Amino acid sequence: MNHRWIACLFLLGLFCGGANAAPAGGDPAPWLQSAMTRELQQQGLAGATWSWVDAAGHIHTGAVGQANVATGQAMTPDTQVNVGSVTKTLIAVGLLRLASQGRVDLDAPVEPLLAGIRFDNPWRGRQDITLRHLLDHTAGIEDLRLWQMFTLSSDPDTPLTDTFRRDASLLKVRSQPGDQFSYSNMGYTLAAIALEQAVGERYEAWLQRELLAPLGMHDSSFALLRQDRPDGRRLAWGHLDNLQPQATTSIWLRPAGQFTTTAGDMGRLAVFLLGEGQLHGAPFIDPAYLHQMARPQHTAAARAGLDKGYALGLTRQERHGAIGRCHTGSIVGYHAMFCVYPEHHRAFFVSHNTDAEDADYGRFDALLIRALSLPAVKPLPTRPPTAASTAWAGQYVIESSRFSRFRYLDLLSNTLSLDMADDASALRMQRQGATSLLRPVGPDLFAAPGMATASHVLLGQADGNPRVSDGLRTWRKSNRTTTLLLWGNLLLGAAGLCWFLVTVPWRVHPDRLPRPWPAWSALILLMVPLPLLAAQGMLAMGDRTPASVFLLIATALVAPLMLWQLARSLAHRRRSRWHTADALAAVATLAWLAVLGVNRLLPLALWEI
Repeated sequence: MNHRWIACLFLLGLFCGGANAAPAGGDPAPWLQSAMTRELQQQGLAGATWSWVDAAGHIHTGAVGQANVATGQAMTPDTQVNVGSVTKTLIAVGLLRLASQGRVDLDAPVEPLLAGIRFDNPWRGRQDITLRHLLDHTAGIEDLRLWQMFTLSSDPDTPLTDTFRRDASLLKVRSQPGDQFSYSNMGYTLAAIALEQAVGERYEAWLQRELLAPLGMHDSSFALLRQDRPDGRRLAWGHLDNLQPQATTSIWLRPAGQFTTTAGDMGRLAVFLLGEGQLHGAPFIDPAYLHQMARPQHTAAARAGLDKGYALGLTRQERHGAIGRCHTGSIVGYHAMFCVYPEHHRAFFVSHNTDAEDADYGRFDALLIRALSLPAVKPLPTRPPTAASTAWAGQYVIESSRFSRFRYLDLLSNTLSLDMADDASALRMQRQGATSLLRPVGPDLFAAPGMATASHVLLGQADGNPRVSDGLRTWRKSNRTTTLLLWGNLLLGAAGLCWFLVTVPWRVHPDRLPRPWPAWSALILLMVPLPLLAAQGMLAMGDRTPASVFLLIATALVAPLMLWQLARSLAHRRRSRWHTADALAAVATLAWLAVLGVNRLLPLALWEI
């Protein structure tokens, strides 16, 4: 290659690199606008709006794309968006305002403020659930049920307490309150009930008047806004994977994910959180509470020295080379991220009106972090692992599933294994088919690849059962044989069903081949509800619809039909080897169905999950 080609390639690389890198000085807004536009086009998303706060406290906003793909309406910085679970940050800040006024106690038992709602808490008296537990996701209750989020039957004016009257199992406490993080949308709904009891009115009205108005967030609302109504004219339409516009809908757990805002208003919230809790020179929220946000203190992981996790409405974690206090949010049609960096007095917010399964929203976050020009995180030095680290080698399963009915799926897939690296210099972690080396950075503290700070901590229990945590999930050591048996049961059951399915073409025409009518009937019954469920849409998944009722009937009949198939095959097993193979396939299928039944996944009633 001659020098002319080398020079051309060098200039091309310099040009391309400069197009993707934030400017070293000056105003980053033009570069950011160009980079966000390019990223939106590459990922095929509808639109995005964002704001960022510089070190001087100035709010900058931007937008790109479309608020409604069907009409071509442009997204602007003043376009309103739904932010999903970022709502929780606002709920937490509102309760911190009440705590600063002495009207609620974050660390007192919360049941007196829950209008007669009582937890099924095995630790009652020794460790009662507090408001802080609800705001930190450490109350030990599960996340949600499908009917509480994916429904077309909820009413935005339904009292919040009605959500918990339907099923007593919703309030079962599965782990000692305060011990470990387990994300719970129900927990924040309970926190909003406590707020309503403390102020004597609906949380939406009180927060609008006492929080949003003082902060200057006049374009934000906790009420349900719809694009087809006058109050929702400025609200961007949500979009699904195919960029089909999706109107907003009501959910039962509205305090956990119902909030409409603008990029500018979220910048105003960020400016307040970056301060010392004052508004217009007067105390508004005790700064001690603001400092505790994203700083878990009482979980087992925090006590063991892991400096990351969730507290009072924000998560502290290292992302894209920066350590911030963040909250992400997703709701049908939308995705959002909100981050503040108090140590550097900077922040950003970004929202997309597309909810796509294959979207990499983190690439937009990385662009905003680059625009903020945050200093690089100083890596913790690598330390030799302690000899005790070898005691944690083995298989681990998630300790508290977010969804109780899906515990079976967690036992199959949400597992990890630990052992020492070949040179004993790091801890090798295998999870979901990927292997990574965790470098030791402190006593029982380890950093994942590419991380400058600790990402995992090894824990012990009084009973000697080891646990490992990343601050947001906790796994406990288990018997590897149990996982292997569950996978073996699943694979054999799937093989049994496939036997009947695959052999159909060879058994329809020849007269002498036995035809397994009961098994074929079971397969047909299981297939019929699938197009019906797809046609009704995801938003009705938790409702009792003809499709979900048919699914219940089909899954209730599959086991009796397989039993009939087994009896029929055993009765004629001497006539043909086909009968013997059918019997074995039926046994394998029934064994799997039995495990599903034990885990309350059969028969399948979506409106109860």
